[in-house]
Amino acid sequence: MDILECSNDVMLMMKLGVQTGYKAIIATMFLSPVRAFVLRLSSNESNTGDELTWIAGSVVLSDNPSQQLKYWRKRFGVKQADLARKMDITPSVLSDYEKGRRPSPGVNFIKRYLIALYELGEANGKPEEVPPTPVANVHISQP
Repeated sequence: MDILECSNDVMLMMKLGVQTGYKAIIATMFLSPVRAFVLRLSSNESNTGDELTWIAGSVVLSDNPSQQLKYWRKRFGVKQADLARKMDITPSVLSDYEKGRRPSPGVNFIKRYLIALYELGEANGKPEEVPPTPVANVHISQP
């Protein structure tokens, strides 16, 4: 990772509300896959990308991603069965992810989840009401 990539990661972390400093700069080396995912989501021309970026950040950087998935589904006013149907998965699989009974979902699952959630929420007229939330701080312990 070169200096430019590192500074881009720090700028992204600041946008997502993550504390910066030398610990955060070191943490950027571990956040590159997250950065790529968030930047892909935010590449849409509409403000959808900005909203999805905030939500993706809160899920991916959370200590409890399953809790964040459930939180955002409820904020959008979307029923679990409707979201599962839109994602073409069973409601029990979605329930397992939201209750933490399955390992943390991968990037592709989170992307599909957020896009389906946004589309269903938009049909309900809810996405505009969802404010961005700050992302958990990144801390690296010193030995």
